[in-house]
Amino acid sequence: MLDSKKNEQGMSLVEILIVMTLIAFLFRLAIPSLTSTRRQSRIIFSNLEKDIKSASDTAVLTGQVYRMVFDFKSNQYWLEKTKHKNFNFSQFKRNSLLEQKDENREEKEKAKLKNYEELAGIVVKNKKGKELPLPSAVVVQMKKRTRIKWEKVTERAWADERSFGKFLMIKSIKTERLIEPLERSQAKKNQTLQASVLIMPSGKLETTVLHIYHKYADEIDETKKPYSFYIDSEQGVGFQTGLLNFDEKGQLK
Repeated sequence: MLDSKKNEQGMSLVEILIVMTLIAFLFRLAIPSLTSTRRQSRIIFSNLEKDIKSASDTAVLTGQVYRMVFDFKSNQYWLEKTKHKNFNFSQFKRNSLLEQKDENREEKEKAKLKNYEELAGIVVKNKKGKELPLPSAVVVQMKKRTRIKWEKVTERAWADERSFGKFLMIKSIKTERLIEPLERSQAKKNQTLQASVLIMPSGKLETTVLHIYHKYADEIDETKKPYSFYIDSEQGVGFQTGLLNFDEKGQLK
């Protein structure tokens, strides 16, 4: 009788150990080790650092303006360029880098410009009957300020978009053109949410900081330490654990 009870207790203990072993095994399969995740994060940041430096070198060599575009929804980034010559960095300062695709916007701008061209060709006389000079210079300046066309770079290494991988996601981006950071939470359903970083042929890089978090089930994981990826002409390009921000003078701190 006693032997029977011992056997029953022994079997119960074995079953518990088997279940615990299975749970531990499944846990290891479902969640990658922290060491592995950190290693993959460093590889992704190192590749992004190389991409930005390479784009900067290309901008200097070709004399063209480039921009690195970061897409919150797809968690990807890619490179674009423009042939626009009259490019003034300060004219692109704005409150938001929310890029909304408007198929009719370019047509509206062309129609508006055409209207101004027609008006510029009308002869106007003053009260004394003297003809006034045509305001063609205004039209010329307006043409310079028309929307810049960007073209996606697809040559060589940029044939495909880059990804932040399965375990990282962009939470916010702050550039020197932005008064406030662009946050992932600002994205509405079915809306494109992108931010771009300017890369000038002079070698200037737009000062930028990306806050990148670990993700779990397509949501930001606040339990793990975030990363800051920074871009700056003076401090260079790199990343660190923890959150970097802009100070009152627009410097990274």
